Order: sequence, then structure tokens, then C-alpha cells
Amino acid sequence: MAVRDLAFGAFTEALSHEDRAALRQSFLARAGELRDLRPQGRAEFDGLLAAFRAVPFDLAAVKSEMTRQCDRMAERLGLGQDLLVERIATKSDSERTDFAGRIEAALQRRRARRRPRLTIDDGHD
Repeated sequence: MAVRDLAFGAFTEALSHEDRAALRQSFLARAGELRDLRPQGRAEFDGLLAAFRAVPFDLAAVKSEMTRQCDRMAERLGLGQDLLVERIATKSDSERTDFAGRIEAALQRRRARRRPRLTIDDGHD
């Protein structure tokens, strides 16, 4: 499993290498081998692609396939979130304060890298 599988943006950046490794191990222990889920994910995507191509188009089928994918992603995200919170709960007050500081620094780096957004003038004020 790659770090991206447990990506929580600035939270991930703020974690030490040791914390990320421990979270990966905990995730695998709780979720089982993620490679075993790949065929299921591919099948879900194949179902979604078939629903997009269906004639006549079946909006309910597309929504159903997308909901199935979202549910699976939400389950993984929820597990990752639980593991992250459990890991942070084991830290001392000063470690949590340092962690919060690293999150702030990561957020500031992200804001500095952000490109200005393009706006479209629709003629309405």
C-alpha cells in the first residue's frame, strides 16, 4: 500500500515517517490486503462505464454505481481517519502541539503554491 492510500493532505505531511509507517501497518491489519479489493474496484468501475454507455441512458444505474464506489471510498477513508485519531491520541501534549504546528506549516505551503483562480465575468454584479 502506498502513502497515497492514507492521504489526508496536510495531516499526512505533518506525520513523521514512523507515524506514516505505523498507520500503513495498522490499516493493513484492519482492512486486510488491499490488493484483494482491486478486482472489486475494477468491477465497480466497469459497471459504471457500462452504465455511461447504456442506450437508453439509465440515470438510476449510474447513480447506483457511483454510490457503490463512494461507499467503498468512504469506508476506507473512515478507517484511515479512525487510525489517524487513535495514533494522535497516543501522543504527549507537546507532541500534539508540534503536530498542530506542522499541520499549520503544511497548510501555509499549500496556500503559497496555489495558483490564482480564473474567474469568468458573467456580466452580473
